[in-house]
Amino acid sequence: MNFDEIKKEIKDIHAGIGIKSEEFKITTIDGQQALKNTFDSLLVGPGIATYFTQKNKLYSFCLYWGLNEEEKCVQEFDKFLETASIY
Repeated sequence: MNFDEIKKEIKDIHAGIGIKSEEFKITTIDGQQALKNTFDSLLVGPGIATYFTQKNKLYSFCLYWGLNEEEKCVQEFDKFLETASIY
């Protein structure tokens, strides 16, 4: 799958969980391009998901946070992504 196909699939899934807002951007994890999706949902709340493909499989890292925890959680998630290794 390319990022446009992944984005379409995500939007289809998000249609069922009441997305209030979402943003997509290309980022890098361990030297490999990934699709980062920041969103806010009526059903599950705010979160970030990062998607990448490896050996014909789709992988993701997701993070959801509670009220007033966004800044710290996003910082920790970004630190995690900086140290993640993809083989």
